Amino acid sequence: MRHKFKSTLFTIATMALLSGCSSDSGTEDELTMTPFTINFSAMSGDQNVDCDSMVSGFGNEGHYSIGVSDLRFYVSNIELFDQYGEKIEASFDSNEFQLNHDLGFVGLVDLTSNSSGKCTSDAIPNSEGTARTNNVMTGKMIDTGVNKITFDIGVPQAIMKEVIATQSAEDAPSPLNEMYWSMGFGLSSLCNELCYREHDGKYR
Repeated sequence: MRHKFKSTLFTIATMALLSGCSSDSGTEDELTMTPFTINFSAMSGDQNVDCDSMVSGFGNEGHYSIGVSDLRFYVSNIELFDQYGEKIEASFDSNEFQLNHDLGFVGLVDLTSNSSGKCTSDAIPNSEGTARTNNVMTGKMIDTGVNKITFDIGVPQAIMKEVIATQSAEDAPSPLNEMYWSMGFGLSSLCNELCYREHDGKYR
C-alpha cells in the first residue's frame, strides 16, 4: 500500500553567530579577520527535528507521524553579504567536515547520529547513518556586518570529477569519503531517510 505524505517535510534552517569587531579606523585594509560560525538545524514549522522527535499530522487523514533517521548534506559556494548587498571577504577552516580544495570549498553537515531514537540501525532497514555529527561551518571574515548568507547544497562538479578521477571512495579526503553513490558514479548531494509511525503506534 502506498501512502501519500506532505511534500515538504523539513526545512533546513541556518543562523550565523558572529563575534568580534572591526578596527576603529574602518578602512578595509586595516580590518581584521573575525571568527564566525554558521549553525544548521532541521525544522518543521517552529519545531526542531532530530533523531528523538516525531512530526505528526501526515497522510490523508493525519494518522501518520514522521521521524528522521538520517539527514546529511554537502554545502558549497557559501557567501556572506552585508546590508548593501556587497560580498564579505571570508575564508573557511579546514577540518574533517570542511575541505578547502584547489577547486573550491565543500563542507558536510550531518544532523543525525546512529545512536539514538529513529537513527539507530534497528529503526530503519539498511540505515547508513554515521556516528559522527556536525551542525556548523566555521571560518574567518572581515566583519562589516552580515545581512545575508547564501549557499548551494551539493559538491561542485569540478571537485567531484577531480576526486572521483584520482581517488577511491575510501581514499577521498574527508568529508568526501562519505555518501558515495555507486549507481550514479558520484557523490550524493543530500541523504534523507525517514521512518513513519501509524496510528497503531507501529513504525514502518
